[in-house]
Amino acid sequence: MTRWLQVHEDSTPAPGERGAYLLRREFELPAQPVRAVLRVSARGLYEGHVNGVRMSADVLTPGYTEYLHRVQVQTYDLAPLLQEGQNALAFLLADGWYRGKVGIGQLVDNYGDRVALFVDLRIECADGTLVEVGADDAWRAGPSHIVSADLFDGQIEDRRLLDRAPYEAGFDDSGWAAPEIVEGGPNLVDPVAPPVRRIEEIVPVSVREIAPGHHVVDLGQNINGWVRLTDLGPEGTTITLTHGEWTDPDTGDLTMENYIVNVPFLPETFVRQRDIVTSAGIPGDAFEPQFTTHGFQYVRIEGHPGPLSVDDVRGVVVHTDLRPIGGFECSNEDVNRLHRAAVW
Repeated sequence: MTRWLQVHEDSTPAPGERGAYLLRREFELPAQPVRAVLRVSARGLYEGHVNGVRMSADVLTPGYTEYLHRVQVQTYDLAPLLQEGQNALAFLLADGWYRGKVGIGQLVDNYGDRVALFVDLRIECADGTLVEVGADDAWRAGPSHIVSADLFDGQIEDRRLLDRAPYEAGFDDSGWAAPEIVEGGPNLVDPVAPPVRRIEEIVPVSVREIAPGHHVVDLGQNINGWVRLTDLGPEGTTITLTHGEWTDPDTGDLTMENYIVNVPFLPETFVRQRDIVTSAGIPGDAFEPQFTTHGFQYVRIEGHPGPLSVDDVRGVVVHTDLRPIGGFECSNEDVNRLHRAAVW
């Protein structure tokens, strides 16, 4: 029977107010591992770390499926990241498609009202010892610096709350609650497609300040993904990034009117595509969300003290990591452009 680590909530937080949880467990290895296979999944979205190191470049895992029937499981080799002695596993866990907003109606809790994590780690050590780590009462769950995360609405985080200690071995998590262990659930299946990853970075065409603390970034083309902002300002600075496809011809500011959905048989909905970050004031710190995705060419950045330039912003293209196996080019540049648009 499949066992899941389900985060306990006294009540389900309102949509748009659901943060990412941090689940962690420490374990000891009597010798250096020679083989360590992790199978991991989530009812929601997860990001995994081993001894403070991100375990994979995959994003938005485990991917979108019909969760009532099946959920994909990723498999990773963790042997290079583990060590003799104390080790720590840590996972960020957010709503994703499982209980976040989905579809044109932006309905929530479509597959359940509690996020959960599946972990099955099997380790073979150099001295022949076998160690297994799964869902048990040694896990602890607590809040993270991501105070809200939704695929439609965006991600909100307070980097003053970011503490790397829980990702490492030796952290005192005795004050954290134990997640509930639940059995059953959907079938676990292997991935049906290549993973989703950061594929490409786009340098903005321009960054214009249209009012004090109010900038508009133009990437030059529409992308799916998010923005990485590398200058976050002094501690306590709160910056809002709104992503869209149009600008107002009169003001040059971003407009979101094309995201208003008004269908007769559905309530009017609006896609925020808004990320908010509060700076910790650490030199070189950067913001890049991981539990949301946006479709956009332009980004309105509000609250940044400036100056802000193209060197501070990158568009991060995110999609399935498909390997190109062919190409097309002809003597007609219009046809070439049409083909490139289709590939994009």
